[in-house]
Amino acid sequence: MSFLRFLGWLFVPYVMIFVRWKKLKGLGKTLGGIWAVIALLMVIGNMAGSKDQQPSQSSAPVTATIDTKAQAPDENKLKAEADAKAKAEADAKAKAEADAKAKAEAEAKAKAEEEARKPIVVSGKGNTATDPFTLKAGFVVVDGSHTGNSNFALQFMDSSGGTKKLLVNEIGNYKGKTLALIPKSGDYLFNVSADGKWNLSLSQVIPSEVPNAPTSLKGSGDDVVFVNLQKKLTKFTFNHSGSSNFVVMLNGRNLLVNEIGNYEGSKAQSINDAGPYAISVQADGDWSIDIN
Repeated sequence: MSFLRFLGWLFVPYVMIFVRWKKLKGLGKTLGGIWAVIALLMVIGNMAGSKDQQPSQSSAPVTATIDTKAQAPDENKLKAEADAKAKAEADAKAKAEADAKAKAEAEAKAKAEEEARKPIVVSGKGNTATDPFTLKAGFVVVDGSHTGNSNFALQFMDSSGGTKKLLVNEIGNYKGKTLALIPKSGDYLFNVSADGKWNLSLSQVIPSEVPNAPTSLKGSGDDVVFVNLQKKLTKFTFNHSGSSNFVVMLNGRNLLVNEIGNYEGSKAQSINDAGPYAISVQADGDWSIDIN
């Protein structure tokens, strides 16, 4: 018990002073009271020091620190996306413009081809010098008709009066096709001799459907037909039932036949270039041409 009292006076004298106060003598009360006060002050000092060491709590509002660099949009990425979008829009615009231009050019070309396919029509009555019409270099197929009893003749010439060629020279009614070569682009006209109404339709276009050799061609009277020939020596076999001229020309230059009346015969002709060729026939009856 004495040891416990010793520990009590050593560590908690401010408690022991109250417990042992009545049993203490004058000097003991004085020393015990002093020690109790000192110990109590030490305890209070320790408590105050520990309180000071605790983290102070600020009354200021707590604000979150925002990493603006992390949360801000990536400017390089946005710029790359904007550039890609602008490029895509520019490419789309360029493509649309190119498509529109190509479409316009195709339409213009188609219109020009359509216009070129339209025949030039010249008509009249009796003897007439036609107004000039424009032809491009190459050839022209003249589809003519005449209703009358007298001579019907077509003299073809250029606007200067040169390049004269007699394409038709018949009596009475007429219906047929003839071919003329056009040495250069320019204006041309006809001198027409007739006693009735006549009509001329001029075309410079190869038909869209052309037969390929070997083939057989048939017709009656004056006509112009087209055929695709191969590059080789080609045999032409002819038959004509009629009483007048039977003349066959290849591309307006190569004379294949020049006979009168009924005719049967053949001729070999060297074809230097493969492609479409015009065969013009002058006849007054039925005819056929076998090509091998």
